[in-house]
Amino acid sequence: MQAKVVQHPNKVEIRLAVFDLWRLLHLQTFLVADANQRRTVVNRRRRELSRIHEQYDAVDARSLRRVEALDLDKQPVMDLTRRLAQARVTQEAGGQ
Repeated sequence: MQAKVVQHPNKVEIRLAVFDLWRLLHLQTFLVADANQRRTVVNRRRRELSRIHEQYDAVDARSLRRVEALDLDKQPVMDLTRRLAQARVTQEAGGQ
């Protein structure tokens, strides 16, 4: 079984998108932990947390742009690995 070769710019975009997702999860975990520590659903610490919310919004927007660049939003819910595997199977079936 031969793996599909992904072009270098796509690899970079995929790695950056994964990093953005990791960073979003980290920021979200921080916000939830802070809310749990204060025992409130709403965070009222506007000065300290506004920078965190701004970072979250910036990373979220960047992540969405990367998803659009990789055409991940145009398919039904299917991750990139499955799409590449499906393309490989389709290519092999067409070549035989």
